[in-house]
Amino acid sequence: RGPRTARLLGLPPRLGIGDPGSLIAHAMPPQPARSGGGIAFMPHFESASRGAWAEAAAAAGVTLIDPRGDPTAIIAAIARCRLLISEALHGVIVADALRRPWVALQPLAPIHRPKWFDWADTLGLRLTFHPLAPSSTLERAHLSPLTRYHAGRTWLRRHGGTLRTIARDRHIERAAMTLRRAAMADPLLSTDIAFDRTRDRMLDAIDGLRRAAWIEPGPARYRPAVAPAIAPAIAMDAPLLPVAADSAYDPLPG
Repeated sequence: RGPRTARLLGLPPRLGIGDPGSLIAHAMPPQPARSGGGIAFMPHFESASRGAWAEAAAAAGVTLIDPRGDPTAIIAAIARCRLLISEALHGVIVADALRRPWVALQPLAPIHRPKWFDWADTLGLRLTFHPLAPSSTLERAHLSPLTRYHAGRTWLRRHGGTLRTIARDRHIERAAMTLRRAAMADPLLSTDIAFDRTRDRMLDAIDGLRRAAWIEPGPARYRPAVAPAIAPAIAMDAPLLPVAADSAYDPLPG
């Protein structure tokens, strides 16, 4: 996704060329520019499933965009807004690609935070997170040490319904207050020059993959072709990569 990932893998930072979500405009019908659209909020999908974000967004006077919905509808909703405040990185990536200003909310789960900076580096952005409060006791409990243990996670699943009702109004109001504050923050948007440069590098890489043939043929091993713009950074004797599966969540049998 970005130069930080490349460095962790021992690769030249310039190989971190961006997130493919930035190419959304090339995969979807044109999204008309809107003047006078509202402010929208997108939680992370985990937060959406555990919190009371519909109520918090309504209390804050912003439109909720549920990341679990239909992708086409989500993109259209982002295109309609004049500002997106988002806990979900890909909400911001799509907003930036559609040239809609955005405000980054600090993800409630720390594990989701580093990738934001990796992506922001590809666009020369100085990212600033704005605070976000959990909107339910269940959401807060999932940030506790309970989630480190199987027994704790089992307990949360069993008692999730009860936890949602504890101090419900107080959590909703606190969450709404953080949304209202974020809506008043100075938004970010990559420059047209930086965005075009990153987009063009990704398109060049895709074009290189289209034109180059696989080498070292075999049923279970391949060497990926790379675009001319980044090929010099990869030695031709780079190790072959094993074909694991179409998805990390669907490993090959055996």
